[in-house]
Amino acid sequence: MDVIYYHCFVYFSKKIKDTDPHLRTCFALSVAESIIPIGIIDVIALKYYCYKVEIWMMFSVFVVICAFNCWVYIIRGKGKEVIGNKPLYFNNKRFSVVFTILFFLITFSWLFWGSIYGKYLLDNCR
Repeated sequence: MDVIYYHCFVYFSKKIKDTDPHLRTCFALSVAESIIPIGIIDVIALKYYCYKVEIWMMFSVFVVICAFNCWVYIIRGKGKEVIGNKPLYFNNKRFSVVFTILFFLITFSWLFWGSIYGKYLLDNCR
């Protein structure tokens, strides 16, 4: 996650002038990270229990992940350490950037095709 955090921080630093870019980076990373467990929980709940997960449950998962990321990267100071180290996957900047972009594209694509798949599961449930 450090590599994704670093590239997200660099992107926000260049595109958006902010007084606290670490907070914005933690927030964006938390949104992307929370889509993964929310999607898994949603699919399991729909497929095996025919239960549609409530919005407050999804928001709770996001709040927990956001609190954890803020604790690790801001309060403990790992964000500044990551920015100083400039981590890369396999010491390859291009691969790291492509992986980061793919991570965000895949996680945010769930917002579109996840609802279609969820509707399909819910229709087969009845």
